[in-house]
Amino acid sequence: MKHQNEIFQDEISDLKMELEHFQQEKECVRAIIGKIGGVPKFRTKLINAVFVSAIIVCFAVSVLAGEKWRLLMIDLALATLSVKIIYLIRAQLLHESIGPLTSVR
Repeated sequence: MKHQNEIFQDEISDLKMELEHFQQEKECVRAIIGKIGGVPKFRTKLINAVFVSAIIVCFAVSVLAGEKWRLLMIDLALATLSVKIIYLIRAQLLHESIGPLTSVR
């Protein structure tokens, strides 16, 4: 009877350790998912606001200004959009290269 009680205690302690390990892994996964779908940081919001403002100003000037400025402003707006796309691709690549390293334990 005492031997069976020790076996049950060992199994219970093993299950408790597995449960703790599972909870740690769950928190790790929750943190990773939070980073992926998290709220944008102030820096990201600021960069987005600057790009949107630059594009709006470029298109407004191209419409309101004469023919001399129109082509220049449209080119500047397209260049701004290209820089934004490059920034987004770079941020995605950095996120993907860092992500697997942080999840390995």
